[in-house]
Formats: sequence, structure tokens, C-alpha cells
Amino acid sequence: MMPVLTSSLPLLFMAGFVWPSSMLPSPIYYLAQLIPSTPGIQGYLSLNQMGADLYQIQTLIEQLWAQTFIYGFISWYLLAYRKHIHRPTNIE
Repeated sequence: MMPVLTSSLPLLFMAGFVWPSSMLPSPIYYLAQLIPSTPGIQGYLSLNQMGADLYQIQTLIEQLWAQTFIYGFISWYLLAYRKHIHRPTNIE
């Protein structure tokens, strides 16, 4: 619970929900693009508050799908690696 609590406020600031994204330093802006909450919050705000259509946030949706596949592949690889490392050996 503590990691979620301590990371939620910086994630909100980096996503442009509380603070404008244009005011963030470039390294922090690009780091925020790696976190799924950033395009998710921007897309939600565009749809809900600005009346955007789905085709107008298509790049954000594509970014979220790309993150899904990339982070899913990394998770699959790490789980397979862990399973391979901890495989019991039959030494008699």
C-alpha cells in the first residue's frame, strides 16, 4: 500500500492531470510517457471533459496497446526465466 500511496501523487503531476504537461522538464515528460497512467488520464480527460472522439485519441490508445504488449512480453520473459532458474533437477 505504501508504494502505491507514495507514487500516486507524482504520477498525477506527470500525467498532466494536476499540472500542465507542457510545463514539465523534457526528461520527466518522456519518462511519464512510459507509464500507462499518462496516456490513460490524457485520453480520459479528452473524452470526458473536452468532448473528443475516439479517432482523436487514437495515438493514446495505440500507446496504451503498445505498452500492454511490451510490458506483457517483459513479464512473460521474466516469469519464464524464473521458472527456468528454479527448475528442480533430478540428480541421483
